[in-house]
Amino acid sequence: MYSSLWRLRASERPPSSGRSCLPGAWRDIAVWQPGVYSNVSEHYEDRVQTHDNGSITLLDVRLADSGVYVLTVSEATGDSKGATVILKVTEVLYEDLQYLAVFVTVLGGIAGFLMVSMWFLDKVYRRVKAWRQKEKTARTG
Repeated sequence: MYSSLWRLRASERPPSSGRSCLPGAWRDIAVWQPGVYSNVSEHYEDRVQTHDNGSITLLDVRLADSGVYVLTVSEATGDSKGATVILKVTEVLYEDLQYLAVFVTVLGGIAGFLMVSMWFLDKVYRRVKAWRQKEKTARTG
């Protein structure tokens, strides 16, 4: 078991805003003591997991989660250490392209089927027309 207190905070401003993060511009995400207790903020309670080894997992990461995160570990003796993480979340565009490719392929298949059907029906029409013409000529001639 760990006797240290862990705190994860996030910047209110994204790193791309060009402004420095002011002391009051941080929001607590979680405070926990591994193996003892954890206190996760309302906005993250369904998406944050704390573990007995002190690690933390952020689930269902969103574009809005991009930003600067600071993790502080405070010992009972008063010593503390911190680490800063910059999280950049980007959209995955290839999934949209994959759906587009499947849609175009399906449309191409349907168009090909319709073209072959039209060709086949045209051939049948011409043969029936020729056969009727022969029948008509045979009866009158």
